[in-house]
Amino acid sequence: MKLYDATPADFTRDKIHTILEKGNWCIITAENPNGEAYPQDINRIANADLVNMLNSLKLEYIPVTGHYAGNEEHSFIVLGASRIVAEELRDCYNQESVLIPRGLLYNHSVILPAMGVIVHRDPPADNYSILPDGTCFTINIKF
Repeated sequence: MKLYDATPADFTRDKIHTILEKGNWCIITAENPNGEAYPQDINRIANADLVNMLNSLKLEYIPVTGHYAGNEEHSFIVLGASRIVAEELRDCYNQESVLIPRGLLYNHSVILPAMGVIVHRDPPADNYSILPDGTCFTINIKF
């Protein structure tokens, strides 16, 4: 059990390295369902629907950009999201996984564990996010 919930201040250059110690957050997108590349206009509509869902659930979110599974995506750090909420969002938007503090949460409750946080000077080829303050980071996952 995590002692403290994540806040927006935890998703900054100064604190991102401690984010795995915080609870109740996830990173998710509605883009590219089932890992398949979709046109930008379809992805934009899907993410707008996700934003509407987050607003209706009264969940705070922070837009991030990144590159996952070979696709450039616009994602959201969702604050106040329990594991159950993260799973429901993942399933609602047909995503293969959602990132939670413990790691990548796949269908059937399979979690590939998070091993740490890497802050990059320059974006790597894949599997990274860029925070609004420009910080580029990767959650190191044990695949």
